[in-house]
Amino acid sequence: MNFFYPLKRGGLKPKFFGQEGRQEERKIVLESLLKNRFGELNQELLEVVETLLKLSAEEYAQILIQLLNLSREEFLKLIKNESSKQNN
Repeated sequence: MNFFYPLKRGGLKPKFFGQEGRQEERKIVLESLLKNRFGELNQELLEVVETLLKLSAEEYAQILIQLLNLSREEFLKLIKNESSKQNN
């Protein structure tokens, strides 16, 4: 994976730069973790990615730790519960 992209005037600039770049990096890591943990990334898991990207860093880290010990169904249930807490 190439973590740099060319600048118009030459040279390379890191892809993951600033808030937008951190969000993109977070998304790539999360998708990779989910794919390695559960296999295929279906639409349901891709929607979960978008939900998780909205969490604070602390909430995000707690979810990732739990990810290692949960089945796919348990993980999806956890995310739905977290999402409903945020909406209330």
